[in-house]
Amino acid sequence: ALGGRLRGDAGIRYVDTSQTSTGYTFTAGVPLLSTVERDYTNTLPSMNVVAEPIENLLIRFSAARVMSRPGLGSLVPGAAVTVSGSNRTVTAGNPYLDPTKANAYDASIEWYFTEGGLLSFAYFIRDIDTFVQTVREDVPFTGNPLGLPDTVATAACPGGVNSLTCNPGLNWQFSLPRNTPGGPVKGFEIAAQLPFFFLDGFWSNFGVLGNYTQVKSDIDYVNSTGAVILTGPLV
Repeated sequence: ALGGRLRGDAGIRYVDTSQTSTGYTFTAGVPLLSTVERDYTNTLPSMNVVAEPIENLLIRFSAARVMSRPGLGSLVPGAAVTVSGSNRTVTAGNPYLDPTKANAYDASIEWYFTEGGLLSFAYFIRDIDTFVQTVREDVPFTGNPLGLPDTVATAACPGGVNSLTCNPGLNWQFSLPRNTPGGPVKGFEIAAQLPFFFLDGFWSNFGVLGNYTQVKSDIDYVNSTGAVILTGPLV
């Protein structure tokens, strides 16, 4: 506590991640095992301040460096290699994905006007600098970014290799998650909580709780080379 009607705290979190990702690529029922090991660290400071200029009126501010690791399915190094007609696709995870990281800022004013009652307004900013996006690109299977041998492609070709419709030298559509530059997410929230204290009997145990949130985002989306091709809302 900082004394009087002003209080707060500050801290720092150090995260050390040791990651081992194992997955299988199945072709014609035959599994090809891949294992990738990776270590990384993150330092995450944070602080919170609360001011109470008058009784039951709180003004809050917080700032923090935050992170969220990718979903386990996105980290699997194995791939699904399929051929359907002229469509040749490879869908895989990416064990080298960085976690989604952001600088988070929050400010709010809260009025507790009665027991169980609240009116509040909050404004927030999330400056995301490592978002995760699935990128699709058409490249030859030979020399592919996953390091899969050409035998995986030939095994997936129905009826064997065909020079016109199915072979490792043709373009295959690869769908892989990758990190992107991210972008800002901003918005505000208005909330109200009103117990029916002014009613008698049965209805005095009820109340109303509601909120409205508006968000605006400008996230950078990239192509297979990492070049930004679109800036738009967060999906």
